[in-house]
Amino acid sequence: MDTNQQEKILIWKRDDESTQTIEVLKFNNTKAGFQIKSLVSGILNNRPILIEYHIIIDQKWKVKEISLISLLTKDKLVLKSGLNERWYDEKNNEIAELKGCIDIDISLSPITNTLPIKRLGDSLIKRTKITVLYINLTNWKHEKVEQYYTKISNNLYKYEGVFRNFEADLPVDNFGFVMTYPTLFKRVFPMS
Repeated sequence: MDTNQQEKILIWKRDDESTQTIEVLKFNNTKAGFQIKSLVSGILNNRPILIEYHIIIDQKWKVKEISLISLLTKDKLVLKSGLNERWYDEKNNEIAELKGCIDIDISLSPITNTLPIKRLGDSLIKRTKITVLYINLTNWKHEKVEQYYTKISNNLYKYEGVFRNFEADLPVDNFGFVMTYPTLFKRVFPMS
């Protein structure tokens, strides 16, 4: 994505044993940083889902706010970061157990892998541990977890989700958006 480009549309598909989804995402450059708006629809554990989420990111690729809502069940989650590794709910109550989280990871989307890749840049040539706010949309719970990222080449990163004993090599485009997430996601638009 050209830095002068204001908007990019991305679409990912997931089709595995328990989850069949499509995600349509709009990524915008703003004066203050970046904004993501997305809609994930499909089937999760034999139940229909329709989830909308928004992420506000500053110019240093740190998440300022995330809001998610199920348009079917009305489950909702709003979390804000004070950019000091502290997180707050929508009533501005601090969530102490999330202290230290910088990045986020949404279970049903590969977009959140882009955030640490962009934030940490070339420092990822060394295996780098990050503390992440993981949002599991299977049960609408969130927790603090550890992950590792390593830059293998310009367009390939190794992801390690220690908390679930999972790892994958993630091919990305020239901007850092995930192309495929082995066994989980495949980008279907744009193809390059």
